[in-house]
Amino acid sequence: MFVLNSNRFGTVDKSMKPYRRMSGCIVAWMGLVSLFPPAVFPRFQVQLRLCVEGEYRSTHAPDRFHGKYRCVLNARAGLERDNGDYILYQLEKREGDDSEVVWTEWNGEPGAEQECSLDDCVHPQMEMRFALREQGKVVLDFLVGADVQTPGLARLKRKFTWPRGFTAAGGDPEKRYRQGIYQGSNRVEWLESAMKQSPGVQGERNWSWKEIHTSWTHTQRVQLSFLVAPETGAAR
Repeated sequence: MFVLNSNRFGTVDKSMKPYRRMSGCIVAWMGLVSLFPPAVFPRFQVQLRLCVEGEYRSTHAPDRFHGKYRCVLNARAGLERDNGDYILYQLEKREGDDSEVVWTEWNGEPGAEQECSLDDCVHPQMEMRFALREQGKVVLDFLVGADVQTPGLARLKRKFTWPRGFTAAGGDPEKRYRQGIYQGSNRVEWLESAMKQSPGVQGERNWSWKEIHTSWTHTQRVQLSFLVAPETGAAR
């Protein structure tokens, strides 16, 4: 037993200065911290690669037009635990992450159509917005966005629809896009336990989507691959 004075029962000397008693409390607290260290959570890197091929057509006279496009997009994000959930933060692109866009539109009446190449006019970007924990799984929200003002779409004043994921937490735009999927699934999810094991978890999602209104048709075929892996030596 550590004795603070000559009293054989170890009674604390009341004349001891307050700062000495405080320092003893700090030492005791530090001992408890060493016995119960804070939880350490690994960080992960999420990589997405999306390829979308689409066609659209307006039969509304006199502004008939149709177009085809193919876009390959890449995105990377960091993922880490935060109070029982996950947070996402965007990472800079690496070499090879550049987008690829091939876009052609035809305007005019059949037999007198004018072909227009728009590869350099459309610049879509893919963004991961948030991740949810649901029953042992991680569900990822992502979307593609760009201001598309082709000659035909600008005349028609119709908003262009891009692919997006489904989490049931993205609001009405997410629900409307989901309703147009007639084959496959745009829900990107994986087992939380699987991503903690090296070399991580990878998967694919494929779906077909269509939007049909009076004088307007737009279809998409989407292929998405993902890879989620622990960052080497990274923990929080």
